[in-house]
Amino acid sequence: TALVKDGKPVSEVTGGEFSLVANQTPFYAEMGGQVGDIGVIKNADFIAEVIDTKKKCEGLYVHICRLLKGTVKQGANASFEVDVENRASIQGNHTVTHLLHKALQEKYGASVTQKGSYVAPDRMRFDIAYNSQISPSELRELEDRVNQMIRANYDVQTKIMSQQDAINSGAMALFGEKYGDEVRVICVGDGVSTELCGGTHVKQTGDIGGFSILSESAVAAGVRRLECVTGCGAAQHTRDMEDKVHHISQLLKVGVNDVEGRVAQLLAERKEMEAKIFELKKQLVSGAKSSENEVEEVNGVKFIAKTLSDIQAKELKAVVDDMKDKYKDNLVVALFAVNDGKSSVVIGVSDDLKAKHSAVDLVKKVAPFVGAQGGGGRPDMAQTGGTITDRFNEAIAELKKAL
Repeated sequence: TALVKDGKPVSEVTGGEFSLVANQTPFYAEMGGQVGDIGVIKNADFIAEVIDTKKKCEGLYVHICRLLKGTVKQGANASFEVDVENRASIQGNHTVTHLLHKALQEKYGASVTQKGSYVAPDRMRFDIAYNSQISPSELRELEDRVNQMIRANYDVQTKIMSQQDAINSGAMALFGEKYGDEVRVICVGDGVSTELCGGTHVKQTGDIGGFSILSESAVAAGVRRLECVTGCGAAQHTRDMEDKVHHISQLLKVGVNDVEGRVAQLLAERKEMEAKIFELKKQLVSGAKSSENEVEEVNGVKFIAKTLSDIQAKELKAVVDDMKDKYKDNLVVALFAVNDGKSSVVIGVSDDLKAKHSAVDLVKKVAPFVGAQGGGGRPDMAQTGGTITDRFNEAIAELKKAL
């Protein structure tokens, strides 16, 4: 009934992408979270690939097409063929949103309602009203319950009924949508799930094949999102995970069943090595190997200022503590370090001096020289950091001036 090319109505199309409207169509247009169908429209004169189907306004279904062959003319009769495999995958993902909704309400109560969804052939997304993170063990319970309903192979029926009959049957109406006098209700099994829905669905739940939850996250206050796959997508996900585990086992040179133990062992060894390296760094900086001339007296105060390399910002505090333990009292120590192009400063003050020379006040003195707005901490230890890395000598001079 209509052809549109480059935003303008035309009587025929001889190439490229265009939009097509017909007096009727088996193609599902994107709505209710479900993506539009793809497929082919053709007759003896042309073949067009349908790459998407959109609902532009009430009752207007637009096929987004790419002409593969011939010329398509307004008024022509044609065969409309939906991509069956793609539709089947979409149907599995859509029906499983109803099963997941049921499993969620069984576990957490009727207050867990759907807040949105996205249903595609390769995956589905399901948003729910829920205030807490769902733990990995709870996700497995939900996954098991949905797969149980899939294996039960319940019949999935589509019924057209009045709004009141739908309400009496226990159908859930989502999002506060306004419905007409007659509504479409999807019924799974004998009261397993009953929801108002305009989307496409499987004939039996067993057609879904399988179900896996890939992730759970927060998308807004009080809204959680579940990313899931079904059927071939779930099988592919399982294969991908198996391939990764096999690859890791080869890298670790252990059997698949020993991967977890070997990883735990390596992490423990790494933690032990990091601790040893840290201790060696502290010894190098503040231990017996440090310079005998590291202490300078400034206005009667023992003052130590050092610029360190190959030491992380988080390690500076431990080194300061070691130096305070070594020199006991009447001490101010300032350590400067550069990591990844950023400067870090930690200043420590012995307990007997912190009332007179607060580390917080001293760190604010050096902040401008390292590109910081200020600093924070306690009177006995404070820190700051910034992006300037070549003015440490000026910062040390400012500290001496403050003392």
